[in-house]
Amino acid sequence: MSEISPTDSVSFTEQLSGWLELPFRQAAVRLVLRASMPGWEAFRTDPHHRLDVDGTIDIDGFATARPVTGTLALFPDDAGAAVEYSLSFSSDDHVDLHLRGAKAQRPGSPRALWYDFTTTRFELTAPDGTALRGLLRTPTPQALRCFASLRATAESVPLRLGALGRLGVHFTAGAVKGLLPDRRVTRR
Repeated sequence: MSEISPTDSVSFTEQLSGWLELPFRQAAVRLVLRASMPGWEAFRTDPHHRLDVDGTIDIDGFATARPVTGTLALFPDDAGAAVEYSLSFSSDDHVDLHLRGAKAQRPGSPRALWYDFTTTRFELTAPDGTALRGLLRTPTPQALRCFASLRATAESVPLRLGALGRLGVHFTAGAVKGLLPDRRVTRR
């Protein structure tokens, strides 16, 4: 059996689109993210199971193909969300903005899994504390492209397949745990 290297990693691309609620209208939002695992051991031992992300964001009227960076937490140990996003970027007017979003999974609802895993509710915050809310969706063709974009980096084919398999097991186990009545860790 091949040894697991702590540097074996996996990457994928995710595309989301939706809207941001502005005072008098909704602004179209498009987000393209490239996520990469920093290495299996770092991912496995991080209680938030974070992947590094970079990409671009478009928000109708104030962010045009702006670079975005941050993290994506995949089934964090201590949260009720399946996926959490923490992203930073600057508007076209060079205002620093922060986007926090989550794909929430409803316990006990296996028929809702697809909707839950393709819907992201988010909040966009400016330095002055102004916060706007929005919704992003990953249409079915984009979700399938996301799965098809999975790539592993390792020294050999068996190690690459192992890296993909470990991420698949993590994802599946997280999805199953999310179906249980309460998957959040109780802190004292």
